[in-house]
Amino acid sequence: MTTIRDVLFGEVIPGPAGTVARKVEEAGERLAKVGSLPRQGEVPPVVFARAVMTKVAGLLNVKVSDVLVEAWRLRSALLKAAHETAANPGTYKQVTIKNYTFPWDHELDVDVTWNSSTIATVTFVVAVTVEVTAVAAVVHHGHLTSVTGGEGVVRVVLRVRSSKTGAASVPLAKGDRTFDLSYEMKLAGEGIPLVREVPKAQGAPSPT
Repeated sequence: MTTIRDVLFGEVIPGPAGTVARKVEEAGERLAKVGSLPRQGEVPPVVFARAVMTKVAGLLNVKVSDVLVEAWRLRSALLKAAHETAANPGTYKQVTIKNYTFPWDHELDVDVTWNSSTIATVTFVVAVTVEVTAVAAVVHHGHLTSVTGGEGVVRVVLRVRSSKTGAASVPLAKGDRTFDLSYEMKLAGEGIPLVREVPKAQGAPSPT
């Protein structure tokens, strides 16, 4: 499944622990030039920067499909169908979405440590834009149960918040990727709930 990390950095290269994709190394070198990381003794800032970017890459191992579902839960034709089918157990809704675009911004605070002490905290801002078209889906009892079509594109920019200005103005990495929605949305069982609380179907046994 495509993740935010994949879009920004590609795949992690197999090898010894700590070996990461070239793009992570490049982002670390850019981070070192920002001036947010102090020098400790003979250790240059780029050493800390590479370690920090490796940690950031791990934190961004978030599926694009999960981000998309969270957006659908806030406002979408799928959410409307979820409420309708939850209120009328046994019903199914086939939903077609011609175009759906949304932004998703996220902040990460990463501590930089040296000899078990925190020497700096760096704030990263991830700006994501997702656009999907020609979505064909089925909703049942408040759950997304099937996605049979749809294409999408995700664009991601990772910036670091400057310690001098406080603005997230320094780009460290960016990328975009197209994806097949039916491949990304692997649904099993009852599917994915789109409404927070789905009422029980009439006649369903109560939990014991």
